[in-house]
Amino acid sequence: MSIAFLSEKRVKPVSKEFRVTMLGEFTIEYQDSIISDRSNRSKKVWTLLEYLIVHRKRFVSQDELIELLWSESNSRDPINTLKVLMHRVRATLDDLDFEDSRRMILFRNGAYGWNQDFTCVTDVDEFQNLIYESELETEDDARKIALLLQAESLYQGHFLQKKASETWVVPIANYYRTL
Repeated sequence: MSIAFLSEKRVKPVSKEFRVTMLGEFTIEYQDSIISDRSNRSKKVWTLLEYLIVHRKRFVSQDELIELLWSESNSRDPINTLKVLMHRVRATLDDLDFEDSRRMILFRNGAYGWNQDFTCVTDVDEFQNLIYESELETEDDARKIALLLQAESLYQGHFLQKKASETWVVPIANYYRTL
């Protein structure tokens, strides 16, 4: 009886980590793919995606999203309009070449939210953590300066600068600007 040895093929685990930039240009990166608000997609597609990522730790009700996107509109069927827009958001996420892109945003009990199975690393979180870490550093001035310089390098522009005049963006942008 002969035994054949098969070469063991190592499979690289699929990373489910996305890098999101919100200081300056809005981008989402996954491995070698990137999407950004520079594309020709509609402003509402980007607003919805940005809002869901900013609030990624919770599910956002349809009513909240409708108020955000169409506060001055009297649409006859705003829920269906939101569903169509969400379809367009998911189509945008398809451009990341991520096989589960349709599952990045979930729908539960009348609300949409970021799938917590997918890690979302943002420049604003890194920026804030570096600032806080520098404030805690009381002994080593060189380390404190290094942390602040690293934070400064992340600040490529104001928070969601293309949306700077939107009501929901203003307080968040002011917070990061103050930091």
